[in-house]
Amino acid sequence: MRRRARRFDWHSSFSRPAEPAVLEDVFCNSHGQVWTAAGTMLRGGAWPLPEESARAMAYAPLVDDLAYARGGEAQRNFFHWMAESLPSIARVLDPNAPPQMPIGIMPHPPRFVLESLLLAAREGFSVVRLGDALRVRRLHTVPIGVWSLLHREAHAAMFERMVDRAVAAVPDLPQGDRIFITRADSARRPALNEKMLAAALTQRGYRAVALGAMSLVAQIATIRRARHIVALHGAGLTHLIFAQPGCRVIEIFPASIGMEASRMAMMRLSRVFGHRHITWLEPGPSEVGGRGLSPGDTWNISIQPLLRRLVDAE
Repeated sequence: MRRRARRFDWHSSFSRPAEPAVLEDVFCNSHGQVWTAAGTMLRGGAWPLPEESARAMAYAPLVDDLAYARGGEAQRNFFHWMAESLPSIARVLDPNAPPQMPIGIMPHPPRFVLESLLLAAREGFSVVRLGDALRVRRLHTVPIGVWSLLHREAHAAMFERMVDRAVAAVPDLPQGDRIFITRADSARRPALNEKMLAAALTQRGYRAVALGAMSLVAQIATIRRARHIVALHGAGLTHLIFAQPGCRVIEIFPASIGMEASRMAMMRLSRVFGHRHITWLEPGPSEVGGRGLSPGDTWNISIQPLLRRLVDAE
């Protein structure tokens, strides 16, 4: 994990701002795939073009300009949407930008997609619901990834606009700047003694929050107020994008051989946004046979050593 962190820092020093591109006369669908009339796949080619998309080309609606925000998992997954797809269309959402072009989204996106667009965009932004096939004269794209977040000038104003609007919408949050992001409301990767950890942290002034049960504005405002965060690894830590720089974070998860790259995502956000991030690894069933953690696998947190490390971090 330390080697991967050093490698990220090394690559960061060579990173360059993403260059916008325009793909002319292409088709796209709700899976985030982009292809030409001749069938050449330009984006999202990990899977073959669905037969229904190929058939729909013959009667696909036509739009002149469209902002590409990917699709499929990139819009269903909170991390991929907030840390990758949304920043890639920041220029379209800028209130001072030229007349706004529509944004391509899935027919039935998760609630957080539209909530985040409402927070980030100027009034009257428009969307186009992507189906099996949509023909676009000019599809406006920006390469995406955590690397693109390194260049704050491209998206900082958008994220600050979201924070300002979220904080203004929920002025009556509970007091305190210490939170514990619980996964008690999730069946994935359950820690058997999470309730014991929550009780111990409560005695030290931490407030347990289940972000999945809150509105997006409340989630953002809660994270913005926090200065000390303890969390089990999960999508909720994507909100480190909105935290005050210098926030102290302890992220807890079971070691998963072969899963290091994806589990490093939240640590990378902290490195980009200037937080003090501690990764706390626990042994887990994933260490048996070199497989990833299955949904039903359980693990335990070494509470007393963790609490001692917490004191050192503060």
